[in-house]
This record gives sequence, structure tokens and C-alpha cells, in this order.
Amino acid sequence: MNLQENNNVAFIALSKIKPSKFNPRKTFKDTDIAELAESIKEQGVLQPIMVRLTSADRYEIVYGERRYRASLLAGMTGISAIVKDIPDNVAVEYALTENLQRKDVSPIEEAIAYKTLIETSHYDTATLIVKFGKSNSYIRSRMRLNSLIQPFAELLLTDDINLSAALELCKYSGEVQEEIFADHYQADNYYNWLKKTSKEVVSLIEKNYSTDLNEYFFDKSECYDCEYNSETHNLFSEGNGCGKCLNTTCLKAKNTFYIVERAKEFKEKNPELPLSVTNLNGCKDAIDMLTEQEYEITELNYCRECPKPPTAPDQDDYETDEEYNEALGEYAEEVVDFESDTTELMEQYNEGKITMYANIGTRGVSLGYTCVSTSDKTEVETPLLKLTKQDSRNKELSNEKIIDDTKTLINNTDLTGDFTLFEEKMTYFAMLSFTKQEHFATLGITEKRYHLCEDDKLQIINNLTNEAKNIIRRDFIIAHLKGAFRTGVTEDLLLEFAEQHIPDGLAEIRAKHQEVYDKRHARITEKIEAIHTQNTAEETADEQEDSEELETDFTQE
Repeated sequence: MNLQENNNVAFIALSKIKPSKFNPRKTFKDTDIAELAESIKEQGVLQPIMVRLTSADRYEIVYGERRYRASLLAGMTGISAIVKDIPDNVAVEYALTENLQRKDVSPIEEAIAYKTLIETSHYDTATLIVKFGKSNSYIRSRMRLNSLIQPFAELLLTDDINLSAALELCKYSGEVQEEIFADHYQADNYYNWLKKTSKEVVSLIEKNYSTDLNEYFFDKSECYDCEYNSETHNLFSEGNGCGKCLNTTCLKAKNTFYIVERAKEFKEKNPELPLSVTNLNGCKDAIDMLTEQEYEITELNYCRECPKPPTAPDQDDYETDEEYNEALGEYAEEVVDFESDTTELMEQYNEGKITMYANIGTRGVSLGYTCVSTSDKTEVETPLLKLTKQDSRNKELSNEKIIDDTKTLINNTDLTGDFTLFEEKMTYFAMLSFTKQEHFATLGITEKRYHLCEDDKLQIINNLTNEAKNIIRRDFIIAHLKGAFRTGVTEDLLLEFAEQHIPDGLAEIRAKHQEVYDKRHARITEKIEAIHTQNTAEETADEQEDSEELETDFTQE
């Protein structure tokens, strides 16, 4: 053993030392290590590092990894070290507390260190404040950085984003952070935010990735104290505002549940009232959930909203009795107008001039109506047509679910094997959406185009040249496939891709959704056959009645 003891300090061969897994410092600047190495060549290591014995003749660094690295770079064979016989938990505390007192520790490394001290030692926020001489807000802000997703933590570690932007990102859920990273922090993204100022980033994030809770109608009692409510981060908040939601996943789930329950309430109160959606501009998740539960939803081009009852004035909102009494008078007039409009609508409804709907929107369900023309009336009142349309919609829904589940299957499967010729075509097909207009002619599209239609893309990928391959890059195939929805060329390619690589999984998806469709189709077919049978019976009865009348007339003659 190359070891010289001196008051608990030993000279240990560098070859017998390894870095610590507990060191909070994960990055070491090459220039700093090089400068320290030059200093060590001239003066040696002025302050010993600390190590602990891990096995016979082998040591692990407790703190002092920079000096260890610099000594290796300086060509030293050994280093002065304090040898301690300490367990893991003590080694962790030594490593973290010693490194945290250095000036060049990054904020994210501080965050991890503070969190580790709290989780593995006897520290809490109060003792950390005393130990390191930091303020309460400083410690808490560093702790918040632990909620950064890994890609943003790495950007902060390399100074590609600053601390202000990182602390703003910490307010948002992991799902929202992943969405922000994918949209604006990928290196090849055109809308990259890396070069924007912290103030610009904060404004853009708040504008594009938070939603005012006042715009939603579900019960928000659980939202007031939620960590993803912007008001909980506002030091000057009085605690009586809804704030903005920073967790879109939870927000969408609550909104979807609210809309579904509201739609069911409408149907329970009036089973004959049809559910509708205008121009498919409603909450898609709620519509899918209701359809899965076999609620029929009518697609409308327009739906006028029924008048809503006016809100009575609150006397506390007015400074004088005169203003309040004036508001009461206006309210009384609004009530009269509301009752008059409602009465008129009900008369038109009873006369068959309008059709009432519980119309599903993006935030809730409201009572609406459409005017009924002769053709509309025939369409609404024909059960056969309604069943046929419902069957068509069920088939569309089945196709949509097959496409959605196939995309999930592909994304969650670790595909291996050689890259096929078909995959190469798919890659070029996907990338054609990003091709510049001036390249269309080179790709064989000589007619003037502002964008490539799917037939153009098929023509191009079926006639690829080396020059075309150089233009159409291969990097975004998965991003393109995320746009698959129901039917079309993209969807066919998606399904064929799955058929080649995951035939059993695709067959399982098809079978699952086909089984649902087959059951619904069978029920609708039975109803259609019943209508045909009833119509045939009525026609037979009418013919028999006509025959009997004709026979009576002949007898009388």
C-alpha cells in the first residue's frame, strides 16, 4: 500500500480512488480543471480531499472530486486525503454539505442536494437555512427545481435556459412541461424559445399553456389550494380568485366529466331531448365518452342558443340605493323579455317549427334549437334514416378507435430489425408536408400548388429519385403519423406499418373495436328489419282494405 499516515491524512495512489456516487456536482468545466491542474503542478494539492475505505486497499471520494480530476490531468500519481470510516448516510451528508458551500454549484445541483439532505438526513427547510446561511425563499425556490422534467434540468445545468425561466416552468405539471419542451425547445424546432429573454418566455408560457379557471363551469373547490393553480404561486394573492390552471391533464379530465354529467342530466329530465354538437366544435373526449355509453349525438351545422334567465342584481355591488333600484327595474324588464321569448319558443316547438337540443360545447352543455324546414322535418322524423346515420357514425367511431389504438401500439412497441423499403417510403411521405413549394417541380409536381395533396405525395414516393431523397428528409415520420385520425392515405399507411411489424397487436385492436361495432350494428339491423316488417304489414293492411272497399263497391253496383 502506497500510504503515508500523518495525523489522519494519508497519501493515496490515484489509481486506488474512485469518484463518489453521492456527489451533487455532475458537471466539471474543462477550463477550470485545467487551471487547477496547472496550480497543482506548481504547488501541489493545498487542501486534502476526503475519502472512505470501501474495500481492501480501495477508496471512494467523499468530497474533493475537482482536486482528484485535476491531479489526474496534472500527471500526479497520488494525492493527500483524509481517510474516514463512515457509512453511506454520513458520506452523503459530508459530500452534499461540503459541495453546497462552493460558489460554482449550479442551481439544479443545489436543488438535488437539498432534496437529498431532507430525504436522507435530519435536515428540514429551517435547518438548511441555518446550515448554509440562505433565506427561506432561496431554499424553497431551489427545492422547486426538483419538479423540472429531465430535459429542462439538463438545459438549466448547461445554462441553455436561465433560472427565471426554469422557476416558471416548475409551476407546470410534468405533462405540460413535456409539451412545452417538444413544441419550443427541440433543437430543430422553428419556434425555438432558447434565444428569447426570460421575460418573453414567462409571458409566452403563461399565454399558451395556462387556462383561466373562470372560463370553466365545473366545481372548482378542489382547485383553490392546488399546487398547479397560479394563485398559489402569487405572493400578493388574497386567496379569493380562481387563478389559472397549470395542469392541462387534470383540467381536461374535470371538464370532460362535468360535460358528460350535464348531458346525462338533460337526458334524465327529458329523455326525448336529443344531444347535439355544432360543427364538431365540442369537447371531443366528452362526446367519445357519451358515444361509448351509447348516447346518440346529432351533428349540426348550427344551433341557436336558447335565452338564459337574467341574473338578479346584488345590492352589495351598488354604492347607493338609487343605483340598486334602477338595476332592479332593468332586471324586471329583462325577466319579462325572457319569459316572452321562452313562451314564443315553446309555441314554435309545440307546432313543430323548431327542434330543441342539449348542445355539447367545449365548456358545458346548453339548451339550443334549430328551425325545421320541410326537408329537415322529414329527416328528423324518419326513424329509418336516423338509425342508418347512427350506424354510419358507429362505423366511423370504430375506425377512429382502431387508428388511435394503433398509434399507441406503435409508439409503445420497441421495434427492431432492418429498416424496410416500405418504411423508407413512409418516411418520405411524412416529410413531404414540410417540403418547400419551390421544390415541388423537382419532385415531379409541375402544376402550380400551394401545398401537396395526398395523391401528389403518393405520386412522389412511388417515383423517388436520389435528388428527391436528398430534398425529403427522414426525421419526422412519427410526428406525421400522430395526425392519423379516421380514414385516408396516412391512416392506411399507419395500419400497413402496424400490419408489417405488429400483426397480432393490430388484429387484437381490430377485433376489440369490431366486436363493439358488430354488437351495435346487429341491434340497429334488428330495429331496421322491424321497421321494414311494420311497413310491409301496414302496406299489406292498406292493400287488403283497398281490396275490400273495391269488392263492396262492385257488389253495390
